[in-house]
Amino acid sequence: MDKNGQNKIEMTMYYCYMKFTNNMKRIIYLVLVGFLSFNTTFAQTPKAKLPFVGTRYFNFMGGNMTGREIVIFKNGTCIINDANAHGNSTIFYKGVFKNTIMTYLEDENRNMVFNEGYLFKGNKVYLLNKNGKLEKDCMGDGKACVSSLDK
Repeated sequence: MDKNGQNKIEMTMYYCYMKFTNNMKRIIYLVLVGFLSFNTTFAQTPKAKLPFVGTRYFNFMGGNMTGREIVIFKNGTCIINDANAHGNSTIFYKGVFKNTIMTYLEDENRNMVFNEGYLFKGNKVYLLNKNGKLEKDCMGDGKACVSSLDK
């Protein structure tokens, strides 16, 4: 085989390699886009049936300045924050509503530390500790910390 023939074979092999590589890149791209689109859509779907849409208030201690509010939107997004804050509300959670929500806050070193957990059942909310167990003795009676969800 002459040098010209060998160059044609090498060029043909290079062309096939490039065609294959570009097609593989397209396939990988399409698979990734499809996967990410599916996961994004799926992640925005509420995991739990929404107990209500709107705002409800709860207070485990019964005192002033100890209440929380939860706002649930039609799309399943929810926000939990201070119910009594005047102008500088602390947001404890913002995300998709779930029956169990664990909240975290930043400390002075910007590390995320556990704050509180909530278990929503019917028209009630239960306070959870960092292990997901029911917190007790909020009212000094040794009973589970529970509050109704009030309008």
